[in-house]
Formats: sequence, C-alpha cells, structure tokens
Amino acid sequence: MRRGLLVAALLGALGCGGRVPASDDEATAATESSPSSAEATTTSEGAEAEAESEAESEASVGSDAESSESGEVCVPGESEPCISPSGCSPADRFCTEDGQWGSCDCIFLPQPADCQADEQCSSGFCFDLGLLGSYCGECVDDADCPDGTCQTPGALGDLVSTCAAGELGDGCQTSGCKGATVCATYFVPDPSLVYRACSECRVDADCDLGTVCGIALDPLSMAGHRHCVPVGSVALDGACDAGSASGGDVCASGICGATPAGTAVFGFCSECSETQPCPTGLSCTPGVVDFIGEVYRGRRCE
Repeated sequence: MRRGLLVAALLGALGCGGRVPASDDEATAATESSPSSAEATTTSEGAEAEAESEAESEASVGSDAESSESGEVCVPGESEPCISPSGCSPADRFCTEDGQWGSCDCIFLPQPADCQADEQCSSGFCFDLGLLGSYCGECVDDADCPDGTCQTPGALGDLVSTCAAGELGDGCQTSGCKGATVCATYFVPDPSLVYRACSECRVDADCDLGTVCGIALDPLSMAGHRHCVPVGSVALDGACDAGSASGGDVCASGICGATPAGTAVFGFCSECSETQPCPTGLSCTPGVVDFIGEVYRGRRCE
C-alpha cells in the first residue's frame, strides 16, 4: 500500500498520464513558466513525506482496530478492578497499567468456608445460616438437588448444606419431598434460621381423627420433623411445639412448657407452664437444656 501511495504522489507531482517529447520552443517556454529545479525537487519530497505519513497513519489505525477486536489492548482506568481474589468470576478481567487485559486471580472456597456469595464457592452454593453465618455447601434450594431436597446444616457436623433423598425426616427448603410427605417447619431457633423437614403433616388438620401434628426433635443436632401422633401419647420431657396453642395436646400431662436456650425456645412436655401453674405450695421450676451433658427436661412442680 505504501508503494502505491508513493507512486501516486510522484505522479501527482509530475503530472498525470504519459508525456511526449517537447520541441525546443516548447521546452524553452516550459522552462520559463515552470518552477525551478530546486523548487520542483522540494515539492516532490514534501509530497512523498506526506504520503508516507498518511500511509503510516492508516496502518496504525488498522493495527489498533485489529488489537481492539482481539481484546489485547485497553485503556487503563476505564475498567473496574477485580473486587477481590475470592469474589470474582472467571470471566472478570481488568486493564493493567501497560494497557493489557489481565484476568482476575479467582480463588474458589472449599466446603465448608465462610462466604458471602455463591460465586465464591467451588460448589457454586453459599448457604445462609442466619446467626451462624454463611458457608459453602452442596445446595441452597431444593431445586439444586434434582433427586431430592436441600438439607439445612444441623448444629453438629461441618455446617455444609447437603442434598438428601427427600424422604421422611430429610431436611428441605420449600418442596421436593417424596410421596405423601410435605416440607414443614419444625423448629425455629432464631428468626434468621428456620429448620424444615419432609414430614407427615404441617398442622393438626393434616392428621387423622384422634391424632395431632407433633414434633420429633433431637435438641443437640436440631434434626427432626413433624408427624401425626395420638393425643396425649408423649411422655414427660418429650418434645412438643411450645409455639402452638395446641402444643400440649400431644403430652400425657396436657402441658407443653417453654424452655429458653439462647435465642432458641425448646418445648418439652411438662408438669406446669407460665399459664398452667402448679398446685398450691409448689413452684414451677424452669426446664433444662444441657447440651454438654445431653440433659433435656421439661418444667417441674417442686
């Protein structure tokens, strides 16, 4: 392209088309009317330099366009930097000081590990455990487990959410339980943390006549579910729903006493409660929740 531009410039300086030999008179006239030889040379050199400059400019524009299309160059300051090594995605990139695109150095977190977003976890799932924090796990919702449900981590273990089969007693979030089981809330240790499991019922109306929707709960692991149990069939210190007006219906004593433990409130079949006092001369003592000694007891009249 440069050679073509240079030839065009020279032809332009000399005049376009072919030339025929001039006669002596014509030559004399041409000499008198044309610029001096020095002036012609200067004009020719200027035209050549201008042509070369235009050619280099066009080549530069073409090169820049090619580099821009390939993503190899960029303008420093025009792109946002990576937010953090553990908070970027593989597609994130930034513009280096020398005008080259650089990729973020992504570090994906294992299970379990503290996280703030799904993108930080190698599994792609950051499960929110409320007051316990957020941790990388196998799932966040039941939809993340094609063959079952997503279990909320219990108080024991490594705080990793896991996929379960969706059978009775398996943890769940909203749906995905198999057969006649439904996803029901059975324990709320804190407003920010709700435990649900595949259960036989959600409310008493889901159970047959003579039975009520009770709670099966292991206080230590917080594993449990709801199931239909005969009225008055749960012995003293057995689990019951302290948050329900009919929670005491499952108890042989007819009373479900509330026992606080931190932000959680456990319900155990008891001899008394705040609204159902002891006989005259006796006091209603608090229930016991001892995770270390694994002692769980309802309220007593003493």
